[in-house]
Amino acid sequence: MTLEFYQVNRPFSLSNITQLLYFHSLINVVAINLRCSKFIVFPYINPKSPYRTPPHSVPQLPRHLKQQAIYNELANLDTQQAQKFLLSYQKFKHRIYGKQNPTDFTNPFYQWVIKHDLNAHSIRKIIIDNDVSNNSFETLPFWSQGRMGESRTLLPDGRIILIAGEYEDYYDADFCIYNEVSVINTDGMIKVYSYPKTVFPATDFHTATLVGTADKQHIIIIGSLGYTDNRLYNHTPVYRLNIHDFTIQQVATRNSMGWINHHHARLQDNRIIITGGQLLIDDMAPLLDNIDMWVLNLTTLIWKNVTQRHRNWQRFYVRRQDGNSLNLWKYKQLDQYLKSDNTAESSQGIAYINDQTKYYSAVIEQCTNQSANSYLYHQLLIPPLDHRTCAHEEFSASSSNASDNTNGYDHVLFIDEIKVGYKTADDSCIQVFIEGKLSEDKLELLQQNLRHKLSKLENMACEVIDI
Repeated sequence: MTLEFYQVNRPFSLSNITQLLYFHSLINVVAINLRCSKFIVFPYINPKSPYRTPPHSVPQLPRHLKQQAIYNELANLDTQQAQKFLLSYQKFKHRIYGKQNPTDFTNPFYQWVIKHDLNAHSIRKIIIDNDVSNNSFETLPFWSQGRMGESRTLLPDGRIILIAGEYEDYYDADFCIYNEVSVINTDGMIKVYSYPKTVFPATDFHTATLVGTADKQHIIIIGSLGYTDNRLYNHTPVYRLNIHDFTIQQVATRNSMGWINHHHARLQDNRIIITGGQLLIDDMAPLLDNIDMWVLNLTTLIWKNVTQRHRNWQRFYVRRQDGNSLNLWKYKQLDQYLKSDNTAESSQGIAYINDQTKYYSAVIEQCTNQSANSYLYHQLLIPPLDHRTCAHEEFSASSSNASDNTNGYDHVLFIDEIKVGYKTADDSCIQVFIEGKLSEDKLELLQQNLRHKLSKLENMACEVIDI
C-alpha cells in the first residue's frame, strides 16, 4: 500500500513500513487515520476560516471583514506560495537572534504577521501546528506582533520603523521581549532585521528619536524595561540605529540617570529631553517613578538633570517585608462592587454584583488570613495630620500635563501647603511623593501611620524605605 502525505503543502509518498519508520513524527498521524489513504502533516493552513461569519441578515462589521481578509490571504495562496510561506513559518515561528549586525530575516511569515499586527493567539487559529498549538510553557514562545512597548517612527520619506517591544507578560507561554527592527516601506514592502543580543539586547518600553539630517539621519534608542536579569543599575541603555543600512551601535554616555523605561523623549536643538517613566535604582527596589527632567547632549553625550527635584522633594515607599504583592487592587475591585450595589437596575445586575462582592471578599480573606476591612482601606491614605484634600481643579491640572511627573497620582492632599501625592497602582508598594520638605516630625508620623495601617490591612509587617 502506498500512503500519500502532504507536508508543508508538499506531497510525498511512502510505499512500505520501512520508509515510514524513518518518519517517526508521522506514526501518530497514520495511527489515527489508518482508514485514509492521504494524510496532512503539520503544519498546514486551516482549511476552514476560524472566524465566525455573521448571518446574511446581519451587516458585517469592519472587524469581520478584516478577519476574513487576513485568513483569505493565506487560504488563496497557490501550492508553491503556500509551501514557501509554511517553510518560512517552520524556520521563524520562534524568536531567533541574528548573527550579523544586521541580519536580514525578511520572510513571508514575518511579513504577513507584521502587515496584520497579529498576535500568537490569532496566528494559531489560522496555522495548525501540533508543536505550538497547545500554548504550553514547555514550548518556546511563538513569534508575534500585537506588542507592547514597541516604538514606531515615521521617517520623512514615508517609511515606518518598528523597533523591538514585548508580547504579553511572564504569565503567558508566549511572553517574549524582542530585538528586531522592522521597516514598512511606502509600497507596503516589509523588511525585518535582527541582531546578536550582544549588539542589541531584547528591548521594550524605550523611546526612539529621529535625529540628524539627510544621509546622516539616525534613530537614538533610549531605555528599556527588558528581562529582569539583564537590567543594570546606574546605567541608561542608549543605541544608535542607522536608518540607511540598519546597523546598530551602542552609545556610551556619562552621568547616566539609571535604568529608565516607560518615559517620554523629545528633541530640542541638539538635545534629547527625557521626562516621566520609571527607574530601577538597585536590586531590592521596585521600579520607581522618575520625577526629574534629564537632558542628553548629543555632542558631548553627557546627561544632565535640569530639575533636581530629587534633591528638593521627600520620597519614600512602603512595602510588605515578605516581598509579596499588596492586595490593594483586590480591595479596589471590592470597593467598586460595594459602591455599585445601590446603582444596579435589574435583579440580574444585583445578583452579579453580589457574586463579585462575595468573590473579592473571599479572595482577600484567603490572601490575608483575615476578613476584608473596607473601612481601613478607605482610611489608608488619610494621615493623622492637619491637611486639606486636593481641589478638583488642582488635581486635574497636575494630571493633564503628560510631561509633568506628578501625572498619575491616585490621591493628593496638602500638608502645610506642600503637595503630597500617593501612587498605589504598582502592586509591589505604595509610593509617596512630597513636593517639598516637611518637618522631620511630620514626615516620621506620615510614614509610620501609613506603615501601621498597611501592615494591619495586609496582616503582614510592612516597612518604609526612603528614596
